[in-house]
Amino acid sequence: MRFLYKEMDTREKKYFSNKIIPVEYYKKVILRTILKFQVTIVQAETGSGKTIFIPKMLYLSGFKKIIISQTKRTATIKAANFLSSVFKKKIGELIGYSVRFEKKSNKTTKIKFVTDGILFQNLINNFFFEKNVCIILDEFHERTFHTDLLIGVLKKIIDKRSDIKLIFMSASGNARRLAQFFQKNVGKVDVPGSLHKIRTFYVKRPQLDYIISLCSVIIDLHLTEKLGGDFLVFFPGLREIFECEKMLRFLLEKKKKNFNIFKLHSNIPLSQQLIIVNSFSLKKRKIILSTNIAESSLTIKGIKHVLDSGLSKQKIMNWKTNIDLYKISPISKSEAKQRAGRAGRNRDGKCFRLFTYLEYSKFSEYPSAEIQRSDLSSLLLHILASNSLDLFRLDFVNIPTCWIVKRSMENLFVLGAIDQQFKLTWIGKLLSIYPMETKLSRVIIESLKTNNEKIKYYILLSCSMLSLNFDFLKVKIKNDLGNLGKLRNILKVSEECFFIAFILKKFLQIEKKTEKRSWCRLHKFNLHFFELASNLKNQLWEINESSKSYFEFSSPKKNYKGLIDGFRYCFTSGFFQNSARILGTSSDFQLILTGVMVNNIKKNQKRGKMTSLFLFHELSITYKVSIQGLITTKLPWLLFFGKKIFC
Repeated sequence: MRFLYKEMDTREKKYFSNKIIPVEYYKKVILRTILKFQVTIVQAETGSGKTIFIPKMLYLSGFKKIIISQTKRTATIKAANFLSSVFKKKIGELIGYSVRFEKKSNKTTKIKFVTDGILFQNLINNFFFEKNVCIILDEFHERTFHTDLLIGVLKKIIDKRSDIKLIFMSASGNARRLAQFFQKNVGKVDVPGSLHKIRTFYVKRPQLDYIISLCSVIIDLHLTEKLGGDFLVFFPGLREIFECEKMLRFLLEKKKKNFNIFKLHSNIPLSQQLIIVNSFSLKKRKIILSTNIAESSLTIKGIKHVLDSGLSKQKIMNWKTNIDLYKISPISKSEAKQRAGRAGRNRDGKCFRLFTYLEYSKFSEYPSAEIQRSDLSSLLLHILASNSLDLFRLDFVNIPTCWIVKRSMENLFVLGAIDQQFKLTWIGKLLSIYPMETKLSRVIIESLKTNNEKIKYYILLSCSMLSLNFDFLKVKIKNDLGNLGKLRNILKVSEECFFIAFILKKFLQIEKKTEKRSWCRLHKFNLHFFELASNLKNQLWEINESSKSYFEFSSPKKNYKGLIDGFRYCFTSGFFQNSARILGTSSDFQLILTGVMVNNIKKNQKRGKMTSLFLFHELSITYKVSIQGLITTKLPWLLFFGKKIFC
């Protein structure tokens, strides 16, 4: 494959500065700016170590409490552990962290790292802060909807509390837009990093298959470049990572075995992530196949070459069809700069972009805010359930489109969470307690109405795993589809329900094993995923225990028979909008609400008699439209739960 070396534009040259300026030189400037202004924007280039030295500097200057918000769970834990090693303190005492399903902090913790979702929940539940507090929002350029909501809530807080300091840190965020939003004197400090020279290459022609193109570039570079420089390859999702890994092992192991392939994503445990990040060898090349988790806040030793597909997988709400879907889309220029910056942390590097310079020039400058393209049902539900927030008086940096807000409110209405006056019903109050999407929460609440403990337990297990990112399970299922007869024993469900049956069977198998780690290693399953799912299941069980008093004296009419029907009946209560029907003997499904045609699994994977109506968990668009997470349902159930839209 031929590449074209293209000089970076002036903005990129400025961004990739190879000047090494001591951080101590900027400490006085940064501290003076923070003390002078209530809001400070630190435009810190990649490699400046801002996440570490700024909290330490603030703590030594006398701040009683420092809260650092990160957008990713992995970056939160790694930054907290690294800073605790700098202070030579045990994690959880002076320095701690709090992420979903895991917390290591106490009342004496002075420097606390949290994810943006955890910080948002704490803010809407309690606006009170002790004096002399500093809140830091790191990597605000990623613009998750929790980040946008945090900015709106914090704006209200600092208008009433002048003693709270607010700091925004990013390498490529839109600082001007942020300063205009706060409409007051905002301090700004530019901190150059210690990036080395990076040469950027573009392909001469557009690539039809980026996975094959990336594999060919990796093989060419590995066979021509000297050892000592590792590769970091960016993919949009885990499915693409697994496909590329198969190709590389098949093609490279026959020629040279002087390499190690690592997969870097959010599902692997922290100990394994640290091995990937910190390991370095001159005898074997490290090839890291990563999602956008390595785009920022992670420094990986030994990286010299970055290969960028220029794509990312985003969750988008189609307000016309009212369906959430996962779509592979081009990244923005700021994200491309962040990815290229990974090659210049420790040495001079190269970035190979699998798109032309003309395509790059058409990229948007900054990524679109997630609040403008995602379903807001869960967030609107929490805002409506909060007594301290008023949805219609909350400011946003980017206002969400009216159609997405309308669709999100419509979802809450058809699920029974709100009434026609936009007031919470008793079901809506229960839904706001559960830490997951509203559809899964509605399934759990419906299971509480049953008197069958097995149905409740299976629903909890299924919802716990469906609420996590389990793409690697989908790949494993795809490899094991030849044994469909063995996978449906857990609930004796039909083959159409193989997905739910598969994950339930594996979870119950692991629960019975005493040596869980060795069993998972033997069957090539991720123990960390099942530990997270088990922790979430225990949390949900505690919430169920506190919520079941609402259903003790109710005896609803049963519209199902037995365990299997009860399990599917509960899922229909939350996913009746995600319904589809099969067309004859073909492998195509048709969505009932919209009539859109989607592709099911391959024809040779469908055996036996198929039920005509299905529910699906998610819809994805790659080369084709496909649905995943199938479970059968019945027409009377759809009409019963979806009477507000079907009748």
